Amino acid sequence: MYRKSFALITTMILIVILGTFSLQLIQNNIFVTNLNKLKYLELQAQIYMRDIKDFISTSTDIEISNFILNDNRFKVKIIKIDDINSSIYYFTIESLENDIKINNKFIKPL
Repeated sequence: MYRKSFALITTMILIVILGTFSLQLIQNNIFVTNLNKLKYLELQAQIYMRDIKDFISTSTDIEISNFILNDNRFKVKIIKIDDINSSIYYFTIESLENDIKINNKFIKPL
């Protein structure tokens, strides 16, 4: 009788320990996957940031005001402020799905 009880308690303890261990592994995998997705989105936003700077430096004001990003995961906002000798462009790239937002400023001489 005592051997069966001991075997049952030992089995239950092992199941709890292995269940806890496997749950931690799954949580770590989910965290790493989410972190990799955020890294990818941030990298993509930085690439768009560089491309927008290049676009602003080579384009006219009309082309800049009509700029549309062909990626439905991001939203771009460009604000122009005219200064005496230059135009200052503030632009923001924001992810629509996650909390990724990158702001930058570009000064274009007149």
